Amino acid sequence: MVAESKHSKIYDAIVVGAGPAGSCAAAYLANQGLDILVIEKQKFPRFVIGESLLPQCMVALEKAGLLPAVQKAGFQVKDGALFEMGDTTSTIHFEEKFSEGPYSTFQVIRSEFDHFLIKEAERFGAEVRFETELRAIRFLDVCELDIFDDKTQSCETVRGRFVFDASGYGKTLPRLLNLSKPADFPVRSASFTHVRNDLRDETVDDKKILIAIHPEVRDVWYWLIPFTNNIASAGVIYPPHLAETFATPNDAW
Repeated sequence: MVAESKHSKIYDAIVVGAGPAGSCAAAYLANQGLDILVIEKQKFPRFVIGESLLPQCMVALEKAGLLPAVQKAGFQVKDGALFEMGDTTSTIHFEEKFSEGPYSTFQVIRSEFDHFLIKEAERFGAEVRFETELRAIRFLDVCELDIFDDKTQSCETVRGRFVFDASGYGKTLPRLLNLSKPADFPVRSASFTHVRNDLRDETVDDKKILIAIHPEVRDVWYWLIPFTNNIASAGVIYPPHLAETFATPNDAW
């Protein structure tokens, strides 16, 4: 049995997913004085990959009102990228550009970064429910969402005027509405880990992600992303048929 939300409240918008996109949407809307609910299936902080941001991310954070707090949080500044293939190297400096916009960004441990952003959105006034799964949705006069709270093992129907899907890889709304289509881009796998020692030597700029391309198998490449706390992210991207070569137990993605 699904219970109605208390007092049949209607939110201005319901955001599905508390990752960076969900946090930015929730913070932006809450700053406009709107009543926002965020539902997130997982418990935060949680591990996720994708730790080296691009400068355009700063534009979204600024519009959401989150950038000042992020700039004060002490994340590793990133101002470019270093590419290597054998003895050949190439460096990209974000400041060497022809368009307007930011020329630096950050390299972040996503468990910390994502949790930081959603707590800021919550501070702005958004209501956030972790360990809460969207199980069904109906588009009536308003949007009705059947949600399941894993902590209390209870179901509830919440209502909102708009729904924003920020579920990322989860593809929550496409899955529930049968809108998902197979991707036509090449499939890749990844193995990755965090290491506690800084793998970079003093000749390498810590403000840049290091991308190393395999000298013989060109569609295999490695990354090294340094963080400020003497932890670095290291990983390799490879075609699935090379899994036995690059994947290790519990690290395959």
